[in-house]
Amino acid sequence: LHYPLRRQRQMCIRDRYGELMADTNKIQLPHDLISALPPSIKMNILSHLDNDVKQHSLCTPSENLLPIVEFASQLKDESLLSKFTRSELQKLESEGFLIKDNFLNNSEDILGLKEEAISIFNSGKMKKAGMSRGEKSWVDEKIRGDFILWVHDKEQFSSHLKMYYVLNKIEQLRDELNRSCNFQCSKTQIQLACYPGHGSKYVRHLDSFIGGTNRRITALYYLNTDWKKEDGGCLRMYLDHMNLKGKEKNDLVKDIEPIADRLLLFQSRRIEHEVLPTSKQRFSLTTWFY
Repeated sequence: LHYPLRRQRQMCIRDRYGELMADTNKIQLPHDLISALPPSIKMNILSHLDNDVKQHSLCTPSENLLPIVEFASQLKDESLLSKFTRSELQKLESEGFLIKDNFLNNSEDILGLKEEAISIFNSGKMKKAGMSRGEKSWVDEKIRGDFILWVHDKEQFSSHLKMYYVLNKIEQLRDELNRSCNFQCSKTQIQLACYPGHGSKYVRHLDSFIGGTNRRITALYYLNTDWKKEDGGCLRMYLDHMNLKGKEKNDLVKDIEPIADRLLLFQSRRIEHEVLPTSKQRFSLTTWFY
């Protein structure tokens, strides 16, 4: 009954954008209209725009942003810190992200993690990632091309000892933030992801927004040994919403290489990001702190 009306609305939106195509450099794309479009029409429109306009259309409106999560300013006692330093917490709060390289610092563990990830992928347990949920979910590799496995409980990885170990280490970070900075995080969400190569990517998006999930910190651990710059697959972060005064426009974009044993933490509510096209298999293990 409602399909003709919905289709009519989509066609009206598409026609409106068609009228605007003559001068794409001056378009101020309304975010609500972009969101209302079905994936095939949306990506068809965006493919005709130059990169600056395309990025504007994918940018989250400021009114949909949740507050920055504070850490250093909430630090009760520096003696409670063993896994973070005060300067690291300050960076996570003010710049919105923090990189901890050599997180495990053990080559045997790192290689074991990669082998376990490959084994899980080859078992067929990881499924093509979709957008949205339930009846509204859809899959489009032009938007998101990874395979994922939701880990509803870390005990799910009890037979994968290296995975279980690194998840415990990440959980210890959460516990320290709770003790030292009044973080009050009792819920986490875990996902193993694999981009199979062949140019697979994930377009610019935000992990947490008003009316959506209440994720506060994204913790990304990379499992990619022997990664080279030419392999692509960087995580591109957009720092526009971190209120970084005095920064040049180029300084508001950071590309993070997904190298093995790198842990990247960033503000889920503020850091928009995308996975750039990757030419080889790329694994990451994500924990969201709520």
